[in-house]
Amino acid sequence: MDNQFLPEGMDINALLKLFSGEVHLLEHGVPPDVQQAYFEASGLYHNLIGSELLPFELNIDEAILQLQNPEISMAVCKILLIQLGNSSEIAAFRAIETFFNQQPQGYLKDWSYLALQESRIHVENALSDDDSFNAFGIISTGLGSKNNKLRYVFAVPTLSGNALTNEQMAQIKYFLQQICDEHKSEVEELFFGSNYVKIVCLVPIEVALATIIEGAMELWKSNGNQFMYDGYFAINTHFPTEKELFRYFNKCWNPRKKVLKKKGNSKPSSISKTDDADTLADELTKLINLNDSGNYTQNDDDDDYDDNEAGEDDEDDDDENADD
Repeated sequence: MDNQFLPEGMDINALLKLFSGEVHLLEHGVPPDVQQAYFEASGLYHNLIGSELLPFELNIDEAILQLQNPEISMAVCKILLIQLGNSSEIAAFRAIETFFNQQPQGYLKDWSYLALQESRIHVENALSDDDSFNAFGIISTGLGSKNNKLRYVFAVPTLSGNALTNEQMAQIKYFLQQICDEHKSEVEELFFGSNYVKIVCLVPIEVALATIIEGAMELWKSNGNQFMYDGYFAINTHFPTEKELFRYFNKCWNPRKKVLKKKGNSKPSSISKTDDADTLADELTKLINLNDSGNYTQNDDDDDYDDNEAGEDDEDDDDENADD
């Protein structure tokens, strides 16, 4: 699972015990690298407000007008969304909402969604009379959430590498539903592959994913007929491809086989974090030096976003596997 933004050695449940404010689960799935880039940039902007480096807040009305300009670069658009996302004005929220609804799937769709949720929280804080409400947290994953539950995918291979019988599939479905009902979780999808089962489930934030997976696995073999492998593949960053699943399954079925990594040219990741950070730093520098007119400088060389499915060509799944 993806816990890369949590303090080292701490899971989500442990963090929540230390947090007394409101927690918002974001329904729209956002790739982890986009999340990291957005929240780092937003935090930097927020910390600069009122400082000597940024002694004024840029004009919200001007920012809204600039956001409606189809000629602005992606980098400038990202900065505008950060600025509006840090505002508690309803007009800023509506402007981001309109922009988000107009965007096709891709980088700016994800970026504007994060800005929209941040803006929503600032607006709610401003309208609330409860001072304690100012403490809030956002939990965002690549697969998003629904009904205030986090979405996960996990897959378990058959022990023999052979297909399941109809009786075994019925047993898996029955006991999986039983454990989910017990922990107020939901089965969104149950897929039986040629020699594995893949489950998409919604799990309340206070319930550990292992409780669902391992609980179901214990029930599957409770009749003394173990037909599923003891380990499992679990992820909440993206929907895994069959290629990813079988890289893991092959390690289960052939534990002594040395897996060689493919050499040669590898496909670059969807987002270059270095390039993105450099672009963002340049734009933040321009932002800091703006005058009160709010005239944003555009970049001639805009960076494009590749919408290839995340993780498809990543050869190392060790961080994604929860193999007990």
